[in-house]
Amino acid sequence: MPLALLLGFVPPAAAAPLPAVTPAVPSHDRFGFSPGTAAIDIGPPGSFVPAADCGDCHEAQHTAWAASRHAAAWTNDLFQAGLLVEPRPFCVRCHAPLAEQEAELLPNLAAYAALAPTARGPVPPMQPAPTAAEGVGCVACHLRGGRIQGPRAVDELESDSPHPVDAVPEMQTSAFCATCHEFPIPVWQDDQLHFVDEPMQSTVTEWRDWAADQGPEAPACQGCHMPDGAHRFDGAHHRERLARSIAVHQDGDALVLALVDVGHALPSGDLFRRITVELGGPEGWTVLWTGVRSFAVTTTAAGLPRKHQVGDTRLHPGQPQRVALPPGAVGRPWRLVWHDGAPADETRGLLDLAAITPVLHSGTVAPSAGGR
Repeated sequence: MPLALLLGFVPPAAAAPLPAVTPAVPSHDRFGFSPGTAAIDIGPPGSFVPAADCGDCHEAQHTAWAASRHAAAWTNDLFQAGLLVEPRPFCVRCHAPLAEQEAELLPNLAAYAALAPTARGPVPPMQPAPTAAEGVGCVACHLRGGRIQGPRAVDELESDSPHPVDAVPEMQTSAFCATCHEFPIPVWQDDQLHFVDEPMQSTVTEWRDWAADQGPEAPACQGCHMPDGAHRFDGAHHRERLARSIAVHQDGDALVLALVDVGHALPSGDLFRRITVELGGPEGWTVLWTGVRSFAVTTTAAGLPRKHQVGDTRLHPGQPQRVALPPGAVGRPWRLVWHDGAPADETRGLLDLAAITPVLHSGTVAPSAGGR
């Protein structure tokens, strides 16, 4: 049974305190999104509209969204397992970002903490959270001040629309995606939330670096992840799309990896993600190369832990990666493995290992010109 479903069966907890936010960090951007510091205010009480209601008229968009990671932002097992280890409001406000969702979920954080693998003692009751299952739903992007917003305006008096639509042309730009998909690393001291000057997710900066080389024709985020306005938001969790994003071929005594139609590093997003090239043998699989961001932890003058990046071996656009094959590799199997989580996620026992470590490509090492 999926972990999220199991958690839903835990009986209804004292409200967890909200951490203070460093004043220098804005609570939200001009679109109402925040880096985990504030819930989205979509309008007066009662403004929330379930995605299913939107689907009555917008069937294609609803069907695509329902298969997206946005729809599973709260319920997916990987996030739920992480929340057991670190149940914080910061996480709630990204994966269930509405004020209505926050009001339901913050009282449940004590129950999540009591369910952690290392926790001992009774589990407080968990109250129902019916809107949380929406994850990042329609109104998270399309409702502000109780009014529908879209990339183009629609007047109910001039169309068949049952409601007016306020034009927000920026919805077609990467700026609209930026705050949710790039933000600094949070740290806590005495339940106070701080941010360090290091990105936890750096996808937008990676895209900007790539786009600067491409010129004005470079597609925005939506050009790849919402082609023709599709609301499936294909990304790393759509495995066929992910596999197509990396080409692998053997060149002599090496495997060569290259990105295909990707405008940022891979893996991107969650800093725990990594990819490995592995070679099979009598004693199992040996890792030949790992693509990952690596970090070290130091302490600031104020005594805060500061995680900072010390290495980046990920795949980058236009930079093929050669992975040397050892002597005796001919005839042995190789595979390219994607890892959704950290090594601890793979050993903690809360998740289906096969589900979070899919094999994207595989093959057998052929003889090279050098005869190795």
